[in-house]
Amino acid sequence: MFPGCVDYREDTLHITTYDASIVDLSAASIMQINCCQYDDPLQDEEFFILFVSEQFWLIGPFVKHALGAIYALRDKHPEIPWRKMVVHRMPWKLREPGCFGLRLFPIAGLGVFPMSDLPARTMIEG
Repeated sequence: MFPGCVDYREDTLHITTYDASIVDLSAASIMQINCCQYDDPLQDEEFFILFVSEQFWLIGPFVKHALGAIYALRDKHPEIPWRKMVVHRMPWKLREPGCFGLRLFPIAGLGVFPMSDLPARTMIEG
């Protein structure tokens, strides 16, 4: 399984998913970015929820280049709403696949999901 990667260039996030497919997400399509942290003080990594139309992208803390790419996007587009939040529980479906694809640890993964899969208190501001 590919570990996932996010790059920011030409005003687009280029997301390489776990199955090595590439998705281009333009800055204009992003409605809001939630910069998230776990409520566990031992897990201080940031991860991101990007709201796009009727879906959201989850970009976990161990996705290659993600932190730099998201902050570069934020610097270039300060008009995109930015919300800091704490996540208390990571649903199984949103966890990073570990050894043999098992999702044992509550660490955010990488993927696009329907809004109905959002963890509690992570909704888009409106």
